[in-house]
Amino acid sequence: ADALLAALEERGEQPPEPPTREDVEGLEAVSSQPEALDFARRLEEELVGTYLEAVELFEGASLLETVGEILGSEGQHLVIVRQRRGDEPVPRAFERGRPS
Repeated sequence: ADALLAALEERGEQPPEPPTREDVEGLEAVSSQPEALDFARRLEEELVGTYLEAVELFEGASLLETVGEILGSEGQHLVIVRQRRGDEPVPRAFERGRPS
């Protein structure tokens, strides 16, 4: 997060405000562990897909390295969530996520 904040500041941009629970579509409906895990799986798939799309937009080795590190972390989160759900943790060799 610090690296992304620094990159935004370097470009003269302001970081967005963190969302509230009400701002996150579908979060208010989560009321059980299975629902939470399903929500987390969808969220992580969207994050992986979004970061993959974002890689094409960024220039500069430092920023690409940061996005790559975040993408790897989100992929690890997705594997853990899938394991907790009892799903195949790595169903394909190259995870593409689900862009938002």
